[in-house]
Amino acid sequence: MKQKSLLILVFCIVTIFPLLSQNITISGSITDGRNGEDLFGASVIVSDMTNTGAKANIYGFYSLSIPSGKHQLIYRSSGFEEQILNLTFTQDTVIN
Repeated sequence: MKQKSLLILVFCIVTIFPLLSQNITISGSITDGRNGEDLFGASVIVSDMTNTGAKANIYGFYSLSIPSGKHQLIYRSSGFEEQILNLTFTQDTVIN
C-alpha cells in the first residue's frame, strides 16, 4: 500500500510541476517603422528577468523563451527610440 501511495505521489508531482512553470515563446521581426527594413542586431530585453533577452538576426527575427505571466519587454536598436511593452503572456506570442 505504501508503495502504491508513493507511486501516486510521484506521478502527481511529475505531471503537475511542469504545468506550474510553463515557458512560452515570444518571437517576431523587428523592422524600421519608417521604411520597413529589418533591424539586424536589435535587442529584445525582458527587464524583470536577469540575463534574459535576444538579438535579432540578419532578417530582424528574434525568439526567446520565458515563463508565462506579466513581463516588460524593451526593444532597442542603435539610432532608434527605445520601445517598451508591458504585456501578460499566457501562450506563445508573435510580436512584430
